Amino acid sequence: MKSKQTLMARLFIAVFMAAMLWTVSSVAQTAVRVIATVNGEAITTAAVERELVRIHTLQTHDTSRADFSVERLLQKLINDKLLAQEAREIGIPEDSAVAARVSKFRSQRALRVMLQEALPDTFTVPETELRAEYYKRCRRYEIRMVSVKDSLLAIALADSIRQGVPMDRLASTHSMDRYKDKGGLAGSFKTIDMPEILRDTLVNGHPGDLLGPANLWRVFCLIRPEQHLDPDTSVTFEDARSLIEGELKAIKRKEASRLFYERLYTAGQVTVDSVLVDSVLIRMIQGLPGTDAVVARVGSSRILTDNDVRNKLIHKSVGRIDRESKMLLAKVLFEQLENLLLQEAAARNNYDQHPQVAEAVRAYEDSLIAIRYLEDVVNSKVEVTDPEIETFYRENPDRFHERSRYKIATLTRDLLEEIEEDYRMLLTGADFGWLARQHSTDSFKERGGERDWLSVDKLPTDAATLDSLQIGEVTPPVETEDGYALIKLVDVEQGPLLPLERVSNRIYNHLHRIKSLQAIDETLKQLRDNSTFAINEDVLQELTISG
Repeated sequence: MKSKQTLMARLFIAVFMAAMLWTVSSVAQTAVRVIATVNGEAITTAAVERELVRIHTLQTHDTSRADFSVERLLQKLINDKLLAQEAREIGIPEDSAVAARVSKFRSQRALRVMLQEALPDTFTVPETELRAEYYKRCRRYEIRMVSVKDSLLAIALADSIRQGVPMDRLASTHSMDRYKDKGGLAGSFKTIDMPEILRDTLVNGHPGDLLGPANLWRVFCLIRPEQHLDPDTSVTFEDARSLIEGELKAIKRKEASRLFYERLYTAGQVTVDSVLVDSVLIRMIQGLPGTDAVVARVGSSRILTDNDVRNKLIHKSVGRIDRESKMLLAKVLFEQLENLLLQEAAARNNYDQHPQVAEAVRAYEDSLIAIRYLEDVVNSKVEVTDPEIETFYRENPDRFHERSRYKIATLTRDLLEEIEEDYRMLLTGADFGWLARQHSTDSFKERGGERDWLSVDKLPTDAATLDSLQIGEVTPPVETEDGYALIKLVDVEQGPLLPLERVSNRIYNHLHRIKSLQAIDETLKQLRDNSTFAINEDVLQELTISG
């Protein structure tokens, strides 16, 4: 990396090397088969599996596997395909917003496929390695130790012991732990119970080797294994096998990931101007605007500007120029450079043309075009008349009383794109309270977003927005003083009946939504009646059983 060696440069290098240990999860690749055809177009098992993974990812931990039906999911994919085919048939154009979303999706999918191929989850651990690790973890040592608060005294005591002064005598004189009166003899310990920084030294060392001084438990310790004892057999090898195997696989996965990113970094031609990177935080503190100055390059065409780094940092920075803020800036810079490195590698190896990517992109395009078709063709024909509004108002008076107090739950995010993704997750069945506890940035996070009763003047948004909701419904993303939020209506206290003119828009929206759903059902029925589709029941059954 070409850069001026400032503190920022050293911090970036440290963060980058630490991040090499990150793991990348991958999905095991299975043979792709056709599970259904719709007017000659195939729906594959890969499409079903992608949708299943997406749905499972969005659900709470309490969701049971029995709540999902592969058959219902396949019917949804058939419907999507029918709507997309009809949209293309009548010539609905793809606008620039759709094209941009498809391009972003293609890039993300290319990265995922590249990582799946580069880091396949096929690691194995030989039996001999498992048993050696079991023995290492359960091995016991008789330990003698001296603990003092002064590091210089600890160094002097270590020198004395290595020159032949009895350790038990020094422990009795200087040690401050509970083993002082026993000459420092602490008893037997398993390897797994020892501090991590001592484990390898103990395993690879010999009785009588002095370890330390080591800063442990807020004191400086000298430790010496007096003898090796037989392993603790209270936990058998078979009992520990699964846990040990999982941890050793994780270590192998981390090492493979480290090597992959190391090669990626070497081939990526990364150049960082650390002086400009340092200036990002300084300019923010001084209140100066961002610039388009290039702070880093990856390859010949991918760049990071001052504004890119600033926008990523602005929601995380605590607003101080100190060591913590510089470390945060280094982490933000690494995250952005890592993403550019992955993009560069995927483009260099033509992963955007990979068959798996092409199929996934086509399915994504289908979903966007289907939505555009429903909005432009189906919903545009839905009408709600004034007499229908008046009838609904007259027949449902309990729904239109003025609301004096509201009980709500909020899910707050810093970024609009974050709250939009949360909203999409809610629409596909995710639990509001779980999402709030996981992601919300407001003070009600631990309560699943739920607040106490609020009067109209204390609401985080306009009361009219909440008046359009029924109990349990959630607003689309709204901007509040705390950021961007989703607001769930939990309960209301009723006041007097509102006049029709105050609620006519709310009734219109409600009736329009019902009629839209009915129109979609009718459209799908017509498309199905006029289409040819077939389901491979054998493949569906296998997929259902495999989950």
